[in-house]
Amino acid sequence: LIAAAVADECGLNFITVKGPEVLDKYIGASEKAVRQLFARASNASPCVLFFDELEAIAPRRGSDHSGVTDRVVNQLLTFLDGVESRGMVYVLGATSRPDLVDPALLRPGRLDQPLLLGLPNPEERVEILTRLAAAHGVPLSADAARELDILGRGDATQHFSGADLNALLNTALLDADGEEPELSPAQLQSAARATRPSISTTERRRYAALYRGFAPAEADSALGFGGPEESGAGSRRGQVTRGGAEQQGAGRAAKFPAAPAEHGFGLLPSGNDPSAGDGSDGKHFQQQRTALK
Repeated sequence: LIAAAVADECGLNFITVKGPEVLDKYIGASEKAVRQLFARASNASPCVLFFDELEAIAPRRGSDHSGVTDRVVNQLLTFLDGVESRGMVYVLGATSRPDLVDPALLRPGRLDQPLLLGLPNPEERVEILTRLAAAHGVPLSADAARELDILGRGDATQHFSGADLNALLNTALLDADGEEPELSPAQLQSAARATRPSISTTERRRYAALYRGFAPAEADSALGFGGPEESGAGSRRGQVTRGGAEQQGAGRAAKFPAAPAEHGFGLLPSGNDPSAGDGSDGKHFQQQRTALK
C-alpha cells in the first residue's frame, strides 16, 4: 500500500506485479515478461513499477538449477542500470527476505536504499484500530472509542501487526453480529483476549537478526526489542523517513538521509497495513530517494 500511496501522492501511474507471476517454465518466457513489464511501464510513464515478493523473481544467482531466475536477474540489472532507456519509471520492491535477493540488485544505483517497516508502536496501534473501525463503517460509542485507545496502548496488543489488529476488530464484529450496531467495550475486550500476535517472539528475534545486516540502527526497535515496548510502556510515534513524511497506520520505519535516486526496496516482516505518501508531484519524487517494505 505504501508503493501505491507514493504513486498517488506524486501523481504517477502505478503498476504492481508479484514476483511469481513473472516466472514461466518455458525458456525465454520469463525474461520476455520482464521486458514487457518495463515496456508497459515506460509507455505509462511517469510511473511506479512495484515488484512484490522480490525474492521470488530475483533470488541469488546460482540458487536455481534451471537458470531461469539467473536470466531474470540479468534482465532486471540491464534495466536498472539504464542500458535501455526507462523514461520516468521508478522501480520499487518489497521483500521479507532481503538475504535471499541477489546482492547485485542491492548495490548503489539499483535497489540500494532499504526501509524497514516494523511492528506498530502504541500510538500507531490506536490509529490503525481507529481507521479500521472507520473503514468497516463501525460506529463507536464514546466508551468503545476509549476502549480502543486503551487496547492499542496496552499490553493486550503488544507486538500486534496491522493484520493482527484487523483480525481483532473482525472478531469483535463477528461477536456483535445481530446485536447492537455499535461495538461495546466488552466485545472489544473479548476480541483482544481471543487474538494473539501472528509473529512469535522466536520469529521476531529471527527477523531482527536478519535485518541487522540491512537496517542495523532500527532492526531491534522496529521489532519490539530493546525499547519501552518490551516492558509494556508506551513509546514515541515512529517517523518515516522521506522528506519528513510521517508514516500513517504502519509500523516504525528506519531513517535514512535523503539522496537523489530512483529506486528502493523495503523489508516487511509482517502483515502490516501501511499507507504513506511522500511528495506532491513527480518532480519532487524524482528528487527523493524513495525506499519501501
